[in-house]
Amino acid sequence: MSAPTLGRPGTVSAELLPVFAIRAELEPLADRATMREFARQVEDGIRAAAESGSFEAINTVLLGWLRIALTGQDLPNGYARLGRTERSARGAELVERWLQVNAAAA
Repeated sequence: MSAPTLGRPGTVSAELLPVFAIRAELEPLADRATMREFARQVEDGIRAAAESGSFEAINTVLLGWLRIALTGQDLPNGYARLGRTERSARGAELVERWLQVNAAAA
């Protein structure tokens, strides 16, 4: 899975996305089991990155979790009432906007 990243649609950034900033977005919405799963997937992604020499695997994991966190935060704005196509577009928009604001600063 690849996602739009910092103005390069369809690619995953060559740089590691900010793990702790993404964790901070997820933490208020998640229970302990979810946070353990996040940590496990991040560790697996880091291992894959070390083996491949590319951040693609870990960034794909992080983008997935970021989308979960941001769409969870967007529920009061009507995310849950959207159809599947609209939810997909809204999730991508939230992630892209977050990356533009936060990824470069991390």
